[in-house]
Amino acid sequence: MTCYRFSTTDQYFEDLDFHDCSLVSIQESSNEIIIELDFFNLSEKHPLNPGVNAVSTDSCLLTFQDVSSASAELYIDVNPQSIADYLEGEKESKLETKFVHIPYLNKMEIASFKVERSEHESIFNLQGLDWKSSELCGLIVQAKSFTLEWNEFLEDAWYVGFEESTKPNNM
Repeated sequence: MTCYRFSTTDQYFEDLDFHDCSLVSIQESSNEIIIELDFFNLSEKHPLNPGVNAVSTDSCLLTFQDVSSASAELYIDVNPQSIADYLEGEKESKLETKFVHIPYLNKMEIASFKVERSEHESIFNLQGLDWKSSELCGLIVQAKSFTLEWNEFLEDAWYVGFEESTKPNNM
């Protein structure tokens, strides 16, 4: 088991950014889901940030605790179209949801990560692209909380210096 130098929780969710992070591996047990990510970004407001800008980290472990339910979904385009048809508005895309085993999403790249909180649990919703199938996908986890652990701060986050309007939607 790896020991990590730094740890934070979902209490600081607004100070965490997962856009473009890739899932390296996923393990699930009866009450936990453990995801290894290639990196994440920590905002300049987070108390563990050692600098003045948002910063990216090395690989990290995202652990959902007290999981009451979880689902992994692929969103299959059942009405695929050419780029020309899309640009001309010829057809409308129609997505069908296919449920898969959670470890199937081990090559998912995160586009968005949102949370809906209730009194006793939260719903964590990760949406992105599955690199194995090139399909849109999602991981929805209903859990009490999560912890995020890592060892190193690497460099400024990719969006440092960008206009405010181009920052990820959860920063």
